[in-house]
Amino acid sequence: MGPIKLLTLSALALFAIGALSAFAADNAGTVDQQGNHNRGASAQQGYENEHRTYQKGHENQAQNYQEGTTNLGVLEQNGNKNQQTAFQKGMNNQLNVSQKGHDGRADLHQEGNGNLADITQKGNGHQVIGKQHSESNRMTLSQQGKENILDVRQYGPGNQVTAEQSGHDHQATAVQSGSDNLLLIQQVGHTNAILLEQQGVMDAASVHQNGNNHTVTISQGQ
Repeated sequence: MGPIKLLTLSALALFAIGALSAFAADNAGTVDQQGNHNRGASAQQGYENEHRTYQKGHENQAQNYQEGTTNLGVLEQNGNKNQQTAFQKGMNNQLNVSQKGHDGRADLHQEGNGNLADITQKGNGHQVIGKQHSESNRMTLSQQGKENILDVRQYGPGNQVTAEQSGHDHQATAVQSGSDNLLLIQQVGHTNAILLEQQGVMDAASVHQNGNNHTVTISQGQ
């Protein structure tokens, strides 16, 4: 399977590298950089939004855009040549991304209210796409090893995904377009693949892959 191509950081390129930009009132932004040639940018519109970027290493890139009220985005990079893009629009969204290693990619998009995303990458060459387009969705994604791919998209309210990848060359894609669905994913070993779609209400699925070269496809609610 070919890798999923993540969106590039050019989506927020209109903001100057290393800059903080805030419009309206009571927004807060912090960028802390250690190392060489790191780039961080933040833009905020609305009220009481908070953004924090921590970069340690070399040639890391992080960009965050917030529009709305009381959104929180925390981006942490420890290593070299990691990239993060975070977009938050709405109210009371929370986003936490931690990258420890090299060449990691994370593209997160929250649009709605009360969404939560917690992303952890440990190792090299991981990729994450996370999209939440509704309200009260929960996403907890963890990657360890190298070159694993997670693509999780939530388009309805009240959905939950917990996914763990340990090993290398795993790929998991999950789409939740219904409401109040639950999904648990665990991949251990290497080169396992999962494709899962939930379109109904209160569906639940749990997938565990241990070993190599397994493939699972699940569709619920059609």
